[in-house]
Amino acid sequence: MMCSAAAAAQIPYYAPAVGHGNLNGYTSLKFRPGVAAKETYTSFQFGLSDYAAAGVDLQTCGSEVYGGIIARGGYEFSPRFGVGLQLTPSFRVDGNMEFSYLTTGLFFSGDIISDKRFFWAANTWYTAHRHAADDIEQYLYLGSTLPLPHGQTITPMLGTIYSWRLDSDADIAAGAYWTVGKFCFYLWANDLLKAHPRFVVGLEFTIPAL
Repeated sequence: MMCSAAAAAQIPYYAPAVGHGNLNGYTSLKFRPGVAAKETYTSFQFGLSDYAAAGVDLQTCGSEVYGGIIARGGYEFSPRFGVGLQLTPSFRVDGNMEFSYLTTGLFFSGDIISDKRFFWAANTWYTAHRHAADDIEQYLYLGSTLPLPHGQTITPMLGTIYSWRLDSDADIAAGAYWTVGKFCFYLWANDLLKAHPRFVVGLEFTIPAL
């Protein structure tokens, strides 16, 4: 089994960085009912400015453990269009910190209508592996943010994932996150047309650190 960017990047990523002086954390568990294989992903990013952030991540995939260094930038040209870029070299923690792969993420996102109730996100993930063929995958999502009592929101999303190699069927992905204050709770799924779909449960927070 080999970890990949797709394992870490199933939920949508948006163009803006975390914001100056903010700390963002995300952790998730991925599993397939009926299959004895679980994955985890955890990351922390700190906002160096309104447009740049740096951080670290840790990914487990079976018996493999990888740690990465995150460099992130993003800018919103308008509420309807923003662009972000993330570079993450990853190292085999259980293998003397050998360099394993470089992940590059290109993010686009924006509002479709002005009240922010309907929006889109597009993520392109390119992974250059040291000991395997490179991967390039495209994630496309549409979402809607729905208000709940006490300032909470729920954001359902539906999308597709496909390889730029065009050597496999496109995948359907769907999920939602529930926002309570500075916390988001995720429930996501993909491989919905296969015998063993993959499910993701996750938690994200963004808090002022300065």
